[in-house]
Amino acid sequence: FFYGHGTYDTALKGVEPYHFEKQLQELCRRISPAFQFSDGIKTQQDCFSITIDDGSKTVLDVVEYLEKRKINTYVCICGNSTLRKSVLSAHKINLLRNEVGDKHLYDKLKAWFTNVNIEDLSLKGKVKQEHLYRYDKEDTRKLKIALNYKLDSNNVKNFVDDNFANLLGSEQEWANKLYMSKDDLCSLPKNFEI
Repeated sequence: FFYGHGTYDTALKGVEPYHFEKQLQELCRRISPAFQFSDGIKTQQDCFSITIDDGSKTVLDVVEYLEKRKINTYVCICGNSTLRKSVLSAHKINLLRNEVGDKHLYDKLKAWFTNVNIEDLSLKGKVKQEHLYRYDKEDTRKLKIALNYKLDSNNVKNFVDDNFANLLGSEQEWANKLYMSKDDLCSLPKNFEI
């Protein structure tokens, strides 16, 4: 579960809390929640738990729904985002995409790498370009392929960090908006595990 209070147009936007509650209602109608993680293994019965990645602050908006239904919930946090208050690279990229658009970000990426033509680079790994991001729009697809399959990760990190600082400002302020604090994590009810 991750939603951005209706403010993010890219991958940071998910279902609103009301819709999440409706999904939980339907899920609980079909299958029982586990009381602990190993219930399904121990009892050979179908049951479910929920995992939440990245420690998003928006989890706080759905705690009551998960607690009301006594759904065992596992929150997986990234120490850098929660403790050091830095924004995960994938989230930085999505925030940049939202700020300037995929085409403009791709153009900035091409301009950043002046000594190489990104479009001429080979893909890393044993993947075929026609299999990558087939359902994305062409501008989005080109950007994702360049960032994930063509360019060195250290160079991508430098590009993302520089553009994030120039276009979006303080990383710590963004981390405070996006991720739960230590106090938030400590306030989670008993059916949540970190």
